[in-house]
Amino acid sequence: MHFIKKVLNITAYGGFYTEEELSFGDKILSNYNKLFLRIEPNGKSRLYILTKQEVIILDWSSYYRKKANQNRLTAKDVKQYIFENGLIPDVLEKIGCKHIKKVDRIGNNSFYQCSNIDGSKYNAIQVYCNPYINISNFTRNIGGDNPDIFALIQYNKKLKFYDAFRYLCKILGIEGKTKDELLKPTKDFDFDNYDNDDIEHEDEEIPRTEQKIDYQSELANDIKWYFGCVSMLHESWFREGILPLTRSKFDIRYSYKKNRIVFPIRHYLTGDIIAISGRTTVDYANDFDIPKYKTTAHYSKSQNVFGLYENYDSIIRSGFATIFEAEKSVFKRDTVGKATGDYTGVAIQGHFMSNEQAKILCDLNLNEYIVAMDKDVIFEEVEYICSKLYAYGAKKVTYIWDSDNLLDEKDSPADRGYKIYQQLFDNRIYCDYDKIAVKAEKC
Repeated sequence: MHFIKKVLNITAYGGFYTEEELSFGDKILSNYNKLFLRIEPNGKSRLYILTKQEVIILDWSSYYRKKANQNRLTAKDVKQYIFENGLIPDVLEKIGCKHIKKVDRIGNNSFYQCSNIDGSKYNAIQVYCNPYINISNFTRNIGGDNPDIFALIQYNKKLKFYDAFRYLCKILGIEGKTKDELLKPTKDFDFDNYDNDDIEHEDEEIPRTEQKIDYQSELANDIKWYFGCVSMLHESWFREGILPLTRSKFDIRYSYKKNRIVFPIRHYLTGDIIAISGRTTVDYANDFDIPKYKTTAHYSKSQNVFGLYENYDSIIRSGFATIFEAEKSVFKRDTVGKATGDYTGVAIQGHFMSNEQAKILCDLNLNEYIVAMDKDVIFEEVEYICSKLYAYGAKKVTYIWDSDNLLDEKDSPADRGYKIYQQLFDNRIYCDYDKIAVKAEKC
């Protein structure tokens, strides 16, 4: 007679469990549906599944460890639960953040702003309303390129990741829940059709591989579609001041079928097409749930700097780069380049600069980096970009700031023509690293 050394609690399979069970050899003394782990006298682990009809004995180590883990809650599951149930403000309040306020933006760019638990700055933190619940903290250096709600808890509660995970589950009231209980149920495992011989051939983890395959497939399809589009400049962009020379340089095209202006995104170093992006020309697109911009799925913008490949020679010759938020600003500045000689525009495709983007730009060893975000980007975000450039070795960083209200609320500095841009450019502000309130660190 041997005692069971460890009991497995997996509610996903409808099993019961007790603190201890007795067994004789391969016979289990019970009339109930149970599922537990037994350590054999030779030290080998076996999983016992008891039904009212039979006892099923399987090799635990090679199969069921994986199946058990598949139904455990992961960080991704918890974030999905928070996002789908609109619990971001509740979590922030329970963490201890204050001044919580939602800022609505077009598309999927809405976020909550709040202060750190030990700070008073009302907009120090932005928590984005998406399934990843990623954050920006402009007064603290919080881990990595894309910190999320767990990183915020780790920092503010001084916890390691595992403890932060347990803490978040506790305040949400989901401790002990499985993925099936919390999210949409998945199909139960079919014990009757299980084949022991297939155990060793199962892949353990494939999400990254699948994503890579999906990206390559999406990219191939998008490139094929892109080259079927018409090489022309849409009248809406022409009216905004983008001319045919720029269209030709960046190979901008138009899809009559999808009503989109489309252009390739090239790798900053090789010039290879790594994504296709398109902007809709449909009026009132938001009313029809049509995304304003659509880019190849799984493209990682944080690993690239748009426009650097096309403008590299001019940037090196000029000794500075102008860092915009969006691609269209690069196009507009390129159009006036023939008159000004300024072909120095690049875009980070958002208002958050990743570590890799900072490294790419600072590796150019330029004399100056000019940050030119859209007007609706708050000062702390601009300051954080400046700080990140300094962290990666920039000699001098300046930023364009519309102190005279020359721009509309959502304008880029490039949106109002040459004269206004030149005024903003000439009045750009030197960012003194020693006086920056928010200092990013090289990661």
